Amino acid sequence: MNSETMDMLMLAFAGEAILVLLIICVILIWRNIRRKKAELNAANRLASEVITNDTNRRDTLKQVFSECYNMKDDELEAVIDEFMSRERAFYKTLISVYVNRNPDEFSMLGKALEEMVIPYTDLALSAEPAGNTEAMEALQQKNEALAKELDDSKSVMDDLLAEY
Repeated sequence: MNSETMDMLMLAFAGEAILVLLIICVILIWRNIRRKKAELNAANRLASEVITNDTNRRDTLKQVFSECYNMKDDELEAVIDEFMSRERAFYKTLISVYVNRNPDEFSMLGKALEEMVIPYTDLALSAEPAGNTEAMEALQQKNEALAKELDDSKSVMDDLLAEY
């Protein structure tokens, strides 16, 4: 083989290699675009589901707070608005993290969840459920009786261990 044929073969091989690499690049780009589109569709579905369920969620919270915590009108609306705004902020952060793949926002996801949960814990600590005072008194009496029984059992166990 002469040098000219060798050059032609090398050129053909290089051309085929470039063509294969180009096809691989196009396939990878196409798959990436499809994946991004699927991710955006998933985020849009979540956002629309949250928006669609907003009224149902609000009604459920209104029923729970009015029945269980005996809240009325302005106080009820203020608490529900607080709950709903914190939940929306959490969903916004979650969708942003998912779509943008931002590591800084991802590390803030725990903080966003804590901020969302704050009204629940505050409510649980500050509000007394309505209509359960008799049940609470009965539970307190039962708790006291169980505490006394536990003390008696401890003293019996101490006596037994002392004898042993």
